[in-house]
Amino acid sequence: MIKKRNDNNNVESPSYSTIILIVLGFITGILTGLVGAGGGFIIVPSLVLLLRITIKQATAASLFIIAINTSFGLLSNFQHLDHINWTILIIFTGITLMGLMIGFQLKTKLKPEKLKIAFGYFLGAIGIAIAGTEISQFINL
Repeated sequence: MIKKRNDNNNVESPSYSTIILIVLGFITGILTGLVGAGGGFIIVPSLVLLLRITIKQATAASLFIIAINTSFGLLSNFQHLDHINWTILIIFTGITLMGLMIGFQLKTKLKPEKLKIAFGYFLGAIGIAIAGTEISQFINL
């Protein structure tokens, strides 16, 4: 996502393989089910890099997919709702919604190519942080 490509971001329907789409969805579903991961940081790069859709289309699709995933997650864990710290949940949700509004305003001002590059760097930083944490935990076993 960081490397610039010489493709035009036209709004035409991309050509993609149904097999790739099924495999990506399946892998994302497995990761979501196993570790709770699988949000935008997996969906968006998969759609942009492998299916070659624009980052704006990938973001919209990712948000819809995440909404469906979280709905099923909530329903499947409905019996554990008494274990939720509702105070933290409400505060975190409110702050997240404020960040969402700010992010939406910023997105309209940024060019899609710059947004894709920034997202690529963000993913790299997150990957390094997670790898560092996992390696340090593995070493300290």
